[in-house]
Amino acid sequence: MRRGMILLVVLGAIGAITGWQFLHLRNVSAAPGVALPTVFQALPGGGNMTAVAVGHEYREDDLPSIARAPDGSLWVAWLSFVGDRDDVAIRHCKDGKWSNILWVPDTSGDSWLPQAAVDASNRVWVVWSQQVKGNWDIYARRFDPARQEWSALERLSSDPLPDINVRLASDGKGKAALVWQGFRGRNSNIFFRSLDGEKWSPEVRVTSRAANDWEPAVATDSKGNAWIVYDSYKNGNYDVFLTRVAGGQVQGPEIAVVATPRFEARATVAVDTADRVWVAWEAGRPNWGKDQG
Repeated sequence: MRRGMILLVVLGAIGAITGWQFLHLRNVSAAPGVALPTVFQALPGGGNMTAVAVGHEYREDDLPSIARAPDGSLWVAWLSFVGDRDDVAIRHCKDGKWSNILWVPDTSGDSWLPQAAVDASNRVWVVWSQQVKGNWDIYARRFDPARQEWSALERLSSDPLPDINVRLASDGKGKAALVWQGFRGRNSNIFFRSLDGEKWSPEVRVTSRAANDWEPAVATDSKGNAWIVYDSYKNGNYDVFLTRVAGGQVQGPEIAVVATPRFEARATVAVDTADRVWVAWEAGRPNWGKDQG
Protein backbone atom coordinates (compact mmCIF):
# COMPACT_ATOMS: atom_id res chain seq x y z
CA MET A 1 0.00 0.00 0.00
CA ARG A 2 1.34 3.41 -0.92
CA ARG A 3 1.26 6.21 1.62
CA GLY A 4 3.04 8.98 -0.19
CA MET A 5 2.58 12.74 -0.36
CA ILE A 6 4.56 15.21 -2.44
CA LEU A 7 6.26 18.25 -0.95
CA LEU A 8 8.63 20.76 -2.49
CA VAL A 9 11.45 22.13 -0.36
CA VAL A 10 13.07 25.48 -1.08
CA LEU A 11 16.36 26.27 0.61
CA GLY A 12 16.96 29.98 0.89
CA ALA A 13 19.87 31.96 2.28
CA ILE A 14 20.12 35.77 2.51
CA GLY A 15 17.04 36.11 0.38
CA ALA A 16 18.30 33.87 -2.43
CA ILE A 17 17.35 30.36 -3.45
CA THR A 18 20.38 28.13 -3.05
CA GLY A 19 18.93 24.73 -3.91
CA TRP A 20 15.87 22.58 -4.56
CA GLN A 21 15.05 19.19 -3.13
CA PHE A 22 12.06 16.88 -2.90
CA LEU A 23 10.89 15.33 0.33
CA HIS A 24 8.69 12.26 0.08
CA LEU A 25 6.69 12.64 3.31
CA ARG A 26 3.38 11.48 4.66
CA ASN A 27 0.06 12.96 5.72
CA VAL A 28 0.36 16.34 3.96
CA SER A 29 -1.10 17.09 0.52
CA ALA A 30 -3.31 19.52 -1.34
CA ALA A 31 -6.10 19.36 -3.90
CA PRO A 32 -6.72 21.80 -6.78
CA GLY A 33 -8.15 25.02 -5.43
CA VAL A 34 -7.10 24.25 -1.86
CA ALA A 35 -4.55 26.49 -0.15
CA LEU A 36 -1.17 24.79 -0.06
CA PRO A 37 0.18 24.08 3.42
CA THR A 38 3.57 25.73 3.89
CA VAL A 39 6.17 24.91 6.53
CA PHE A 40 9.06 27.23 7.39
CA GLN A 41 12.20 26.13 9.19
CA ALA A 42 15.33 28.11 10.04
CA LEU A 43 18.63 26.73 8.76
CA PRO A 44 21.83 26.62 10.83
CA GLY A 45 23.94 29.65 10.02
CA GLY A 46 21.02 31.68 8.66
CA GLY A 47 18.48 31.43 5.91
CA ASN A 48 15.37 29.30 5.93
CA MET A 49 13.76 26.24 4.42
CA THR A 50 10.26 26.35 2.98
CA ALA A 51 8.28 23.16 2.35
CA VAL A 52 5.14 23.38 0.20
CA ALA A 53 2.70 20.53 -0.38
CA VAL A 54 1.93 20.22 -4.09
CA GLY A 55 0.10 16.87 -4.27
CA HIS A 56 -3.58 15.95 -4.10
CA GLU A 57 -5.51 16.08 -0.84
CA TYR A 58 -7.36 12.76 -1.25
CA ARG A 59 -4.85 10.61 -3.17
CA GLU A 60 -1.65 8.70 -2.44
CA ASP A 61 1.13 10.59 -4.25
CA ASP A 62 4.57 9.10 -4.96
CA LEU A 63 7.73 9.23 -7.06
CA PRO A 64 8.16 12.97 -7.79
CA SER A 65 10.34 14.42 -10.54
CA ILE A 66 11.22 18.12 -10.90
CA ALA A 67 12.48 20.11 -13.89
CA ARG A 68 13.45 23.75 -14.42
CA ALA A 69 12.31 25.62 -17.54
CA PRO A 70 14.41 28.21 -19.43
CA ASP A 71 12.02 30.93 -18.20
CA GLY A 72 12.93 30.05 -14.61
CA SER A 73 9.67 28.31 -13.77
CA LEU A 74 9.41 24.79 -12.35
CA TRP A 75 7.47 21.70 -13.36
CA VAL A 76 6.74 18.82 -11.00
CA ALA A 77 5.51 15.40 -12.14
CA TRP A 78 4.44 12.52 -9.92
CA LEU A 79 2.42 9.33 -9.72
CA SER A 80 -1.00 9.67 -8.08
CA PHE A 81 -2.90 6.59 -6.88
CA VAL A 82 -6.61 6.42 -6.08
CA GLY A 83 -8.40 3.19 -5.25
CA ASP A 84 -7.95 1.12 -8.39
CA ARG A 85 -5.59 3.08 -10.64
CA ASP A 86 -2.54 5.29 -11.06
CA ASP A 87 -2.58 8.62 -12.85
CA VAL A 88 0.38 10.83 -13.78
CA ALA A 89 0.03 14.41 -12.55
CA ILE A 90 2.01 17.58 -13.22
CA ARG A 91 2.02 21.03 -11.69
CA HIS A 92 3.64 24.31 -12.75
CA CYS A 93 5.18 27.01 -10.55
CA LYS A 94 5.89 30.39 -12.15
CA ASP A 95 6.63 33.67 -10.39
CA GLY A 96 5.95 31.96 -7.08
CA LYS A 97 2.43 30.86 -8.06
CA TRP A 98 1.32 27.26 -8.50
CA SER A 99 -1.08 26.15 -11.22
CA ASN A 100 -3.84 23.64 -10.62
CA ILE A 101 -2.94 19.98 -10.98
CA LEU A 102 -2.93 18.80 -14.61
CA TRP A 103 -3.58 15.14 -15.37
CA VAL A 104 -1.46 13.68 -18.16
CA PRO A 105 -3.88 12.13 -20.68
CA ASP A 106 -3.90 8.36 -21.20
CA THR A 107 -1.95 7.54 -18.04
CA SER A 108 -4.84 6.16 -16.00
CA GLY A 109 -4.28 2.51 -15.08
CA ASP A 110 -1.03 0.80 -14.14
CA SER A 111 1.77 3.39 -14.51
CA TRP A 112 5.21 3.86 -12.96
CA LEU A 113 8.00 6.39 -12.27
CA PRO A 114 7.04 9.51 -14.28
CA GLN A 115 9.86 11.86 -15.28
CA ALA A 116 9.85 15.51 -16.37
CA ALA A 117 12.11 17.66 -18.57
CA VAL A 118 11.56 21.03 -20.25
CA ASP A 119 12.60 21.95 -23.80
CA ALA A 120 13.93 25.27 -25.11
CA SER A 121 10.38 26.50 -25.76
CA ASN A 122 9.34 26.03 -22.11
CA ARG A 123 7.25 22.98 -23.00
CA VAL A 124 7.34 20.21 -20.41
CA TRP A 125 7.88 16.61 -21.51
CA VAL A 126 6.57 13.82 -19.30
CA VAL A 127 7.85 10.26 -19.74
CA TRP A 128 6.64 7.21 -17.83
CA SER A 129 6.25 3.43 -18.10
CA GLN A 130 2.78 1.94 -18.28
CA GLN A 131 1.23 -1.50 -18.57
CA VAL A 132 -1.11 -1.56 -21.58
CA LYS A 133 -2.71 -4.82 -22.74
CA GLY A 134 -0.43 -6.84 -20.49
CA ASN A 135 2.87 -5.23 -21.54
CA TRP A 136 4.99 -2.51 -19.93
CA ASP A 137 6.28 0.12 -22.37
CA ILE A 138 7.69 3.66 -22.27
CA TYR A 139 5.38 6.55 -23.22
CA ALA A 140 5.77 10.31 -23.57
CA ARG A 141 3.65 13.45 -23.93
CA ARG A 142 4.49 17.15 -24.18
CA PHE A 143 2.49 20.00 -22.67
CA ASP A 144 2.69 23.53 -24.08
CA PRO A 145 1.64 26.00 -21.35
CA ALA A 146 1.40 28.90 -23.82
CA ARG A 147 -1.20 27.04 -25.89
CA GLN A 148 -2.56 24.94 -23.02
CA GLU A 149 -2.19 21.98 -25.35
CA TRP A 150 -0.97 18.38 -25.09
CA SER A 151 0.93 16.68 -27.89
CA ALA A 152 -0.08 13.26 -29.17
CA LEU A 153 0.85 10.22 -27.10
CA GLU A 154 4.21 8.74 -28.16
CA ARG A 155 5.21 5.16 -27.48
CA LEU A 156 9.00 5.04 -27.08
CA SER A 157 9.45 1.27 -26.72
CA SER A 158 7.72 -1.57 -28.52
CA ASP A 159 9.22 -4.87 -27.39
CA PRO A 160 6.70 -7.46 -26.14
CA LEU A 161 8.70 -7.78 -22.90
CA PRO A 162 8.67 -5.17 -20.07
CA ASP A 163 10.36 -1.77 -20.39
CA ILE A 164 10.48 -0.01 -17.00
CA ASN A 165 12.44 2.23 -14.61
CA VAL A 166 12.79 5.30 -16.83
CA ARG A 167 15.06 8.23 -16.01
CA LEU A 168 15.00 11.51 -17.93
CA ALA A 169 17.66 14.22 -17.66
CA SER A 170 17.82 17.65 -19.31
CA ASP A 171 21.06 19.16 -20.61
CA GLY A 172 19.88 22.63 -19.56
CA LYS A 173 19.66 23.76 -23.20
CA GLY A 174 16.35 22.24 -24.23
CA LYS A 175 17.55 18.73 -25.02
CA ALA A 176 17.12 15.63 -22.87
CA ALA A 177 18.45 12.11 -22.43
CA LEU A 178 16.27 9.13 -21.58
CA VAL A 179 17.36 5.75 -20.21
CA TRP A 180 15.42 2.72 -19.06
CA GLN A 181 15.64 -0.95 -18.14
CA GLY A 182 14.21 -3.32 -20.73
CA PHE A 183 13.81 -7.08 -20.54
CA ARG A 184 14.96 -8.96 -23.64
CA GLY A 185 14.75 -12.71 -23.37
CA ARG A 186 15.48 -13.82 -19.81
CA ASN A 187 17.52 -10.77 -18.83
CA SER A 188 17.11 -7.01 -18.54
CA ASN A 189 19.44 -4.57 -20.27
CA ILE A 190 19.82 -0.78 -20.54
CA PHE A 191 18.44 1.37 -23.38
CA PHE A 192 18.81 5.02 -24.40
CA ARG A 193 17.05 7.64 -26.51
CA SER A 194 17.67 11.38 -26.78
CA LEU A 195 15.30 14.29 -27.36
CA ASP A 196 16.36 17.23 -29.53
CA GLY A 197 13.41 19.31 -28.34
CA GLU A 198 11.03 18.13 -31.04
CA LYS A 199 11.62 14.45 -31.71
CA TRP A 200 13.19 11.39 -30.17
CA SER A 201 16.27 9.67 -31.57
CA PRO A 202 16.25 5.97 -32.49
CA GLU A 203 16.70 3.52 -29.63
CA VAL A 204 20.27 2.69 -28.59
CA ARG A 205 20.97 -0.56 -26.78
CA VAL A 206 23.56 0.29 -24.13
CA THR A 207 24.12 -3.21 -22.71
CA SER A 208 23.57 -6.66 -24.15
CA ARG A 209 24.49 -9.69 -22.08
CA ALA A 210 23.14 -12.71 -20.29
CA ALA A 211 22.94 -10.93 -16.93
CA ASN A 212 20.47 -8.47 -15.49
CA ASP A 213 21.29 -4.73 -15.64
CA TRP A 214 19.16 -2.51 -13.42
CA GLU A 215 17.88 0.99 -12.65
CA PRO A 216 19.88 3.29 -14.95
CA ALA A 217 20.44 7.02 -14.55
CA VAL A 218 21.85 9.53 -17.04
CA ALA A 219 23.55 12.93 -17.24
CA THR A 220 24.99 14.88 -20.18
CA ASP A 221 28.22 16.87 -20.46
CA SER A 222 28.95 20.11 -22.35
CA LYS A 223 29.93 18.19 -25.50
CA GLY A 224 26.62 16.35 -25.69
CA ASN A 225 27.91 13.03 -24.38
CA ALA A 226 25.38 11.03 -22.40
CA TRP A 227 26.89 9.28 -19.37
CA ILE A 228 24.76 6.33 -18.32
CA VAL A 229 25.22 4.55 -15.00
CA TYR A 230 23.54 1.33 -13.86
CA ASP A 231 24.13 -1.71 -11.71
CA SER A 232 24.67 -5.18 -13.12
CA TYR A 233 24.75 -8.78 -11.95
CA LYS A 234 27.34 -9.74 -14.59
CA ASN A 235 29.90 -10.75 -11.93
CA GLY A 236 27.48 -12.77 -9.82
CA ASN A 237 26.82 -9.84 -7.49
CA TYR A 238 25.59 -6.26 -7.96
CA ASP A 239 28.27 -3.86 -9.25
CA VAL A 240 28.07 -0.36 -10.77
CA PHE A 241 29.09 0.43 -14.36
CA LEU A 242 29.26 3.53 -16.55
CA THR A 243 28.89 3.85 -20.34
CA ARG A 244 29.22 6.86 -22.66
CA VAL A 245 26.85 7.36 -25.60
CA ALA A 246 27.46 9.97 -28.31
CA GLY A 247 26.16 10.36 -31.84
CA GLY A 248 23.67 7.59 -31.32
CA GLN A 249 26.34 5.00 -30.50
CA VAL A 250 28.03 3.52 -27.46
CA GLN A 251 31.53 4.97 -27.21
CA GLY A 252 34.42 2.96 -25.79
CA PRO A 253 34.33 0.04 -23.37
CA GLU A 254 32.09 -0.11 -20.32
CA ILE A 255 33.72 1.42 -17.24
CA ALA A 256 33.58 -0.46 -13.93
CA VAL A 257 32.86 2.23 -11.32
CA VAL A 258 32.90 -0.21 -8.43
CA ALA A 259 33.07 -4.00 -8.65
CA THR A 260 33.65 -5.79 -5.35
CA PRO A 261 31.92 -8.73 -3.65
CA ARG A 262 29.78 -6.19 -1.77
CA PHE A 263 26.29 -5.09 -2.87
CA GLU A 264 26.68 -1.94 -5.03
CA ALA A 265 23.56 -0.65 -6.76
CA ARG A 266 20.99 2.14 -7.36
CA ALA A 267 23.53 4.53 -8.82
CA THR A 268 23.00 8.15 -9.85
CA VAL A 269 25.22 10.34 -12.02
CA ALA A 270 26.00 14.04 -12.50
CA VAL A 271 28.47 16.03 -14.63
CA ASP A 272 30.11 19.18 -13.27
CA THR A 273 31.16 22.35 -15.13
CA ALA A 274 34.59 20.82 -15.85
CA ASP A 275 32.88 17.82 -17.53
CA ARG A 276 33.94 15.54 -14.71
CA VAL A 277 31.52 12.67 -14.18
CA TRP A 278 30.39 11.96 -10.62
CA VAL A 279 28.67 8.74 -9.59
CA ALA A 280 26.98 7.92 -6.28
CA TRP A 281 25.61 4.53 -5.30
CA GLU A 282 24.26 2.42 -2.46
CA ALA A 283 26.59 -0.12 -0.86
CA GLY A 284 25.84 -3.05 1.42
CA ARG A 285 27.21 -6.34 2.67
CA PRO A 286 27.96 -9.20 0.25
CA ASN A 287 24.74 -10.86 -0.92
CA TRP A 288 22.70 -7.98 0.47
CA GLY A 289 19.32 -7.81 -1.26
CA LYS A 290 19.33 -11.46 -2.37
CA ASP A 291 16.56 -13.83 -1.36
CA GLN A 292 18.50 -16.30 0.75
CA GLY A 293 15.66 -17.61 2.92
